[in-house]
Amino acid sequence: ETIPGLLNAFMGRTDHSRIHFWGTLGDNWYDSNGQGSFPGEPDLTLTTETNGGNIMKIYDQLSDDVLSTYQLMVPGNHDLWDYGSPGGKLAYESDNGGWGHAQYYAMDTMASTKESPFLWSPEPNGKGWSRVAPSENFNFYHQMGNLGLIGFNGGVEGGFAEIQGFFEEACSFMAEQDDVKTVMVMSHWDVEGSGAAADTSTPGAYDKMKTLPGCKELDAKRMLKFTSGHIHCNVKDLYGYTGTGFRVAGMGMWGELNPCSGDGCKMCKGGSDDQNFGIPIVDTTEGKFRFWYFD
Repeated sequence: ETIPGLLNAFMGRTDHSRIHFWGTLGDNWYDSNGQGSFPGEPDLTLTTETNGGNIMKIYDQLSDDVLSTYQLMVPGNHDLWDYGSPGGKLAYESDNGGWGHAQYYAMDTMASTKESPFLWSPEPNGKGWSRVAPSENFNFYHQMGNLGLIGFNGGVEGGFAEIQGFFEEACSFMAEQDDVKTVMVMSHWDVEGSGAAADTSTPGAYDKMKTLPGCKELDAKRMLKFTSGHIHCNVKDLYGYTGTGFRVAGMGMWGELNPCSGDGCKMCKGGSDDQNFGIPIVDTTEGKFRFWYFD
């Protein structure tokens, strides 16, 4: 109830400060089959003490204001693999490789064409759906007002090289838009592991992106930012990326010990019993970029 309540409160504005979009940064409701997101019976495999209990009917509790507001969605490791990691002892028969996620939370992605909104080849390889859906089914770039938005799936086998062409296209587009004042890059992983390479974690991809034509110029003007999820901690200046990197993760979940230290961790509660309920707001009014955070 807390997350829908927060969203309903923040989105119920009708004046100039109304929220124009919202999104989730992966591990979306820890929902493997859709029963947690819409009305129906609870997904009993997910109703454990560790994730805070029953997550059914999330969307049923959201107001019309929230449901009619543009929603961003990027996949996380638990959206691709039930237990959050590919292969090995954590492989699970119900792993859907993001094929279900891409359709259930459909975005206007790189796969969208006149023929189909999804890229179906190569097909899932049978039992377990263990082959991750092509990255084109998740990756997108858009402009909303003076803000550029780039979202991508970091859980790819081929590392940054596999999705570099997408970033080159997105960076080129953003640099050509005179009215784009800030570009926000969004993905789930903030560190290597759980299916992501070092250079497809959000900070790692940012380091590669800022060398590409278009994004290089944006970064030089401090117009290129990124935000991630994954480790259950809400943090600004993530891993020393002062004024550039942010992390919002584990809404309502337990806090995890955080590998960073110093001022960059001041939002991190830590400890096994804390729950991170917090709302970030990206504000690009008055010719400034501000990342507000409400705990």
